[in-house]
Amino acid sequence: MLVFMISSLAGKYRDVVALIPMSKLTSEFLFVKFEEVYELIIETGFSVILASFDNHLVNRRFVIENLGNGEYCPVVNYKGSRLHIVFDTTHNLKNIYNCFQKRKKFTCPAFFDSCRTLAPDFNHIFDNFELEKSKPLRIAVSLNNSVLNPSNLKLGSA
Repeated sequence: MLVFMISSLAGKYRDVVALIPMSKLTSEFLFVKFEEVYELIIETGFSVILASFDNHLVNRRFVIENLGNGEYCPVVNYKGSRLHIVFDTTHNLKNIYNCFQKRKKFTCPAFFDSCRTLAPDFNHIFDNFELEKSKPLRIAVSLNNSVLNPSNLKLGSA
């Protein structure tokens, strides 16, 4: 199911604009539906200033090929208006965590020193859990077996 939503920047208003059943999502299909929904939103009297996507490959391809003319641009000119493009942080962090948990190691640049790299090891979290699980006071109070070994349903939901 492809879902398009609108949300107010100045208030609490949120609404689903379109629910589109589909069997396979492609960037071409997404572009056609995006244009249809964009026009509908404008005709209804709303202004579109930002489009938010999760980090799925089809969404990235759509943004680069259809909105960014071959490259990622955080602000594009779309139908005569400036459109800000963002990728949803919650989904990005969830994807990073799921990859980290699955691969057990994660290499990334250090946040404040780009010359260094960090290489956290998920096994250290398991070791910490084993050390603390029988203690009445723990540093990682929410760390439990279901966090370390989530079901596929929990992995898929944000």
